[in-house]
Amino acid sequence: MDPHTASFAKRARVSAASGPYLLLAGLVLGGIGWSFAKPDVLTIALMALLAVAMQMPRQIGWRRKSDLIESLCLLSMPITLAIIGYAWLHPNGDLTFANLSQGLGGFFVALGLFHIFTKTHTLRLADQIERSG
Repeated sequence: MDPHTASFAKRARVSAASGPYLLLAGLVLGGIGWSFAKPDVLTIALMALLAVAMQMPRQIGWRRKSDLIESLCLLSMPITLAIIGYAWLHPNGDLTFANLSQGLGGFFVALGLFHIFTKTHTLRLADQIERSG
């Protein structure tokens, strides 16, 4: 198997195993944010939806062995958080460390749960990528 294909299979396997760690990171970040301010449910929900929504294109990137598609999916989180912060939280006076921490917490909790629940699917995808290479 060529190194490029092996790289994408390895990414899928690492992703399949990352669920508990992402969930823990999200709980810590969300907890830090909640300790400073009341939960901003809309920011948390938006980031959680983004976390799940970016997984399908990311897996398409793995299947097509496209670094560009995967990179764009991974970059969508900080870019979206910056847009939410600048365009929505800042004008309302709500751009705080607590809100940003809560948004990241929502993102990572949703992403962790997604990876936990789809671990078997992601491992099968890694096997398919290996067979295709």
